[in-house]
Amino acid sequence: MMEGVIIALTRQNTIDKAWDELFRIFNYKKGKGAVKYKKGEKIAIKINLNDNGGSNIIDATPQSVYSLLHQLVDIMKVPQNCITVYDAQRRGISAVYDYVQPLYPDVHYQNWGGFVPDVIRYSSEITDAGARSLARAAYEADYMINMALMKRHSEPTDKWRDSAGQTAITATGKNQFGSIGNVPPLHLSIRDWSSFRGMGTYNSIVDLMAHERLGGNTLVYLVDAMYVNPKHNGKAVRFRLPPFNDGWTSSFLASNDQVAIESVILDFIYSELPLCANADNFLHEAANIGNPPSGVAYMGKDQGSLGVHEHWNNSTQRMYSRNLGTGKGIELYRVPLDEGRPAIEYFYAKEDALYYKTSNADEVRLNGKQLGDTEGTVPLSINKTTDFCLETLRGGKVTSSQHVVVRRLENVAVCRAKDMEREGSASLNDDGSVEFKGEKGSSQGSVNWKVNLPRKGEYYLVVSYTGGNPVPSYLYINGEKVSENIGYLATSGETRKEFVFPVVLAKGASELRLEHPGRRSNKIYSVNIAREMK
Repeated sequence: MMEGVIIALTRQNTIDKAWDELFRIFNYKKGKGAVKYKKGEKIAIKINLNDNGGSNIIDATPQSVYSLLHQLVDIMKVPQNCITVYDAQRRGISAVYDYVQPLYPDVHYQNWGGFVPDVIRYSSEITDAGARSLARAAYEADYMINMALMKRHSEPTDKWRDSAGQTAITATGKNQFGSIGNVPPLHLSIRDWSSFRGMGTYNSIVDLMAHERLGGNTLVYLVDAMYVNPKHNGKAVRFRLPPFNDGWTSSFLASNDQVAIESVILDFIYSELPLCANADNFLHEAANIGNPPSGVAYMGKDQGSLGVHEHWNNSTQRMYSRNLGTGKGIELYRVPLDEGRPAIEYFYAKEDALYYKTSNADEVRLNGKQLGDTEGTVPLSINKTTDFCLETLRGGKVTSSQHVVVRRLENVAVCRAKDMEREGSASLNDDGSVEFKGEKGSSQGSVNWKVNLPRKGEYYLVVSYTGGNPVPSYLYINGEKVSENIGYLATSGETRKEFVFPVVLAKGASELRLEHPGRRSNKIYSVNIAREMK
């Protein structure tokens, strides 16, 4: 599906040629000439993890991130260490990291923090210094890929309250709030439904759309519409109208025009869910940034327009001016996919087996060896980390492939939570687990322990935990902050899960510290030090 929408944006018929065209057109517009991607150039992928991941409240799906990285790394040969996947305003990237990092370990997975001060200027209202700072990943990138969600951000309202949300929709525009150092000062400016604002008023999203390091540096806009949220912290809802037919939206959308893709997302959501008033105010401002209805002198006014804004004719036909032949505005094109194309339905590892299901394939191969069935289970008997590649073939040609890395770790040091030194809100439970239990509001606690290793090298922290509060902690090694993303996914019942995080540790004694900045957490049973068996 993602290949389909990327190819459809170009005049090409293969995914490698499609990406090459996107890079060349982008560089030509930037005044670099129609040149291809050059090894060493940095790509920032802004995903949406507004709800910190690890639950059924919709965030970026790891499968979608995997698909994008597969195209960039495996097909376009972009070095992994030149790519940063980030949401600098959230601490929950482990929901993506856990699944994708074993396959692309050298990609940078950045969550909270890492800002460059005084980069963004706002055209009106916003004066906060933190709001002017920009995520370093975006600041240093040669290319931005804005990978957003299809989400109604706010339920219809005429009075703001915390649970209602701030604005009508979250797509590619508001996605960039996760690139800003301090977001709350922007919130009033996006409540277009408010009686104090309305149509023809300033909206700070427009400044982000126009900024040279954000909208002005975006290679392509992607919207992960596999599921749709009814509000900023909601669970997925089904869409009634065809072609969804009371099912999941199961789609990707792509464009090189940010105003156009925002307009289409707004129309899709409004066809199924009511929106708060003046939902498209920011799109009128952006489409006419040189002479906006508000009269605001936007910083990007010299661009004249940031793209095309219009609404479709109706929610049944979904036709815009190019579809109707009445203008040169938006064309909504449904990418035809071959339903008979050999495909991988699923491929994953669980305990000591691989599980897979394919469709329409003449042949299925696992690491080059033919499998007898198109669906099945492969028992695993391995004693070292192994990369498995599943392929479907037709006519002797590979039509789809997917990798799974099964890691084998050996404990070097067993560190039980109950034996760790506890500070602040860290509490010991009767079952030997440690849990951070703070009072209302913010609190802080930590656990500290020492290890003694025979040699310097690459190790893993293996955190055993349970619970439904997947709030990450900070990791310190010998007093130096190593990560703010020692995170966990939610668990069900008493079944324990493990979060695995790579670290470099010195020979001899080291002191480790997990610091929790919130008032609650999952239960931690142990944090073992392990080495990978290669």
